Amino acid sequence: MTHRKQLFVALLAVLSFAALSSRAQAQVSNWQKGVTLTAWWNNAYSSSAAMARLDQLKAMNVNYVTLIPTWFVSNSSSNTIYEDVNGASPSESSLRTCIQQIHARGMKVMLKPHVDSKDGTWRGALRPSSPGSWFSSYRSFMLKMATIAAQTGVAELCIGTELRSLSGSSYSGNWRPLAADIRKVYSGPLTYASNWDEYSRVDWWDALDHIGTDAYMPLTTVAYPSVQQIKDGWYAARDPWGGVQRWVDSLKALSVKYGKPILFTEIGYKDVASAANEWWGSVNTTQSYQSQINAYEAAFQVWEQQPWFIGFHWWDLRVQDGTYSRDHPINRKPVIDTITAWYGKSGGGTADTTPPSTPTGLTATPSGTSTVALKWNAATDNVGVAGYRLYRDGARIASLTGTSYTNSGLAASTTYAYRVSAVDAAGNESSQSAAVSATTAAPGDGTAPSVPTGLTATGLSSTQIALRWNASTDNTGVAGYRVYRNGAQIATANTTAHTDSGLAAGTTYSYQVAAVDAAGNTSALCAAVNGTTTAASDAAAYGFETGTEGWLPRARCTGVSADTSVKFAGNASLALQLGSVSNTSGTQAQAEVVPPSSLVGGKSVTAQVYLASTATNVRACLYTQDKNWRWNQGATITLKGNAWTEVAVTVPSGAAMPLNRLGVLLFTASGSFTGKACLDEVRWDGATVPPPPPPPTTSGAQYNFDDGTQGWANRARCTRVWAVTSKTYAGSGSIGLQLDGISYASGTQGQVEVQPLADLTAAKTVTAQVYLASTATNVRACLYTQDGTWRWTQGPTVTLKGGAWTALTIALPGDAVAPLNRLGVLLFTATGSFTGQVAVDEVGW
Repeated sequence: MTHRKQLFVALLAVLSFAALSSRAQAQVSNWQKGVTLTAWWNNAYSSSAAMARLDQLKAMNVNYVTLIPTWFVSNSSSNTIYEDVNGASPSESSLRTCIQQIHARGMKVMLKPHVDSKDGTWRGALRPSSPGSWFSSYRSFMLKMATIAAQTGVAELCIGTELRSLSGSSYSGNWRPLAADIRKVYSGPLTYASNWDEYSRVDWWDALDHIGTDAYMPLTTVAYPSVQQIKDGWYAARDPWGGVQRWVDSLKALSVKYGKPILFTEIGYKDVASAANEWWGSVNTTQSYQSQINAYEAAFQVWEQQPWFIGFHWWDLRVQDGTYSRDHPINRKPVIDTITAWYGKSGGGTADTTPPSTPTGLTATPSGTSTVALKWNAATDNVGVAGYRLYRDGARIASLTGTSYTNSGLAASTTYAYRVSAVDAAGNESSQSAAVSATTAAPGDGTAPSVPTGLTATGLSSTQIALRWNASTDNTGVAGYRVYRNGAQIATANTTAHTDSGLAAGTTYSYQVAAVDAAGNTSALCAAVNGTTTAASDAAAYGFETGTEGWLPRARCTGVSADTSVKFAGNASLALQLGSVSNTSGTQAQAEVVPPSSLVGGKSVTAQVYLASTATNVRACLYTQDKNWRWNQGATITLKGNAWTEVAVTVPSGAAMPLNRLGVLLFTASGSFTGKACLDEVRWDGATVPPPPPPPTTSGAQYNFDDGTQGWANRARCTRVWAVTSKTYAGSGSIGLQLDGISYASGTQGQVEVQPLADLTAAKTVTAQVYLASTATNVRACLYTQDGTWRWTQGPTVTLKGGAWTALTIALPGDAVAPLNRLGVLLFTATGSFTGQVAVDEVGW
């Protein structure tokens, strides 16, 4: 941020959008709650002063600390970037020490390298004599930083800061390969810190994960401004040339355009009377703590309202403590209390380190000679899923927020393998899904494959049936198989085997299989065969056929993922990555889950553990923790190398219910161990598993909720959404909504919404059924949509009937921009307030 003297350059026209009558919020507790720790000498980051500042940041509820390793060019036209070894560049050892100390305090790191000029030229005005040579030098600098980031577990890497003169469209060909090269070294999320008047000039945001900007926008010319005056400036600020700059609108339009969240990589204000106007003329530099506090308060109030916004990295806290009067550093200033209070909302400074669940149900359907359509089920996260990363043949090809993607421009008669992962707002990425393959068609192929033969269906357990069949043949090659249960397609398979999971105990199912080629030609169904699951007493609560199934790593278990290469039964197990586990307190590894209510006192749990090693010193046991967190541990068993070993635990009969945890603990008899173990078939008598999804209804509803909430999420005063089977309009399921104090005033309504399927397009009519579980007569509802530009459209308002289903409709405008961002139900009252429950079912078009 230092040395910035750039005058304002008018932004391009921005996209405006209608304000929601009930605005979704980006909760501060889910943000990157950052502060930049600044220093410009070589050992500063490892000094005792730096450690004291880290303790201070932890006390401020900060969960991200930004570090700024600064390298230099000799002058504005120089092409060589170098480390000032004995001067202002922090040494690599001090940087690594600081990162380790930040992690030890439970915070994350954004590494944000800077390039400054020794002649005082602002970095945004650099004009190298040979841009190609400059970028070559910059690439070496950034790959070094990426290596440090990868080796030290940095949570986010900023690949450039305020390089305004080198970031426009003429330099996209330099930045895109650089981002790709960095991803080969560093697997975490990437951003770029654009200057406040630069972000609309960057056209390569699609190559990054977050849109970053150093948000020093001029907001008001008023001296000693109020919080409201500064807030107004974020929405509409008058510039010296008579124009109006709508900062919130322009950033939202950019977020919508690229499908990326906005991150303020820097933001800050001086403690002066004109705190919110520092880059324009007529600045009043009289010292004023209150003006600085008002500017911080306004920023928090404005940006917590934006669901596409993910955090602040305040500039700055200096390593060397002092007062820094009438300047940006917050050291010893009362504004620290403002940051601490806001960052302490709903959970304080605890960093979100939990990745989303692994996406399931990935399908890849070829269409013609050059296109593959991909779909998958939505992942879940303890805070919220921000988007997905799609990989083809091991390389990432897209980052997106929806659960479908069309990959075009492919070669004919070619097989491609796809995987998908989920990412949350904190940058945590799930493990990648199991790979699925698709083969594009050969030109002119119209011949269907032969019918599969030899189908068998064998009951593996109370929830699984294994299917096997003989391969089909085709003139160009079989692309895969479609598996049917009781006449409805349930899966696609790329091999001649499939395990059907999540079934009811002691139940017989009928199966058929068809073959399909790359052109989409499909064979007839094979003859039906029956398979029967075993009795309920043999049920496995966790078989890991659908992924990690809610299990999370703890302590020195550094990650969990679904593993199809090693399994005790079925198609998958849970892989546990163990890092230097030992036999002393704090050095063991754990994987654990919140178990279902069927696990009660007196039940005995068994599980199978596989040690992927010949080591003989690794031990394991199961454990539980009851409602009061009382620890209960089963017998310790030495694991057999490269074999399955059973472990067990009995829940005490007097354990307080419900249980908080069920888990596996791994440690050593002596020495240490690093490697992999697998967990499978976690069972107990009477264990329950989710029932299989029923065959599709014939109602035509795209959302029938027969297999869960189907991605719908609660907003505003709808405080919870869950799957319901006791009250349905059709089929076997609906979703329940808990409404808490909804009213008719703005901001007091309840909402439930989803990013709809891609086939909901302009001019279509949507219908839905809503059930009011009350005799109240004041509750109203309507459907709404937001198109690709976030334009709001609202259907007719209908008063809900107590104890009955009521139909809602909405007709999409003919000019609605696809794909739609939201489809939802809005609930409010005619008068008074309402607390209670409603159900929603059969949302279709």
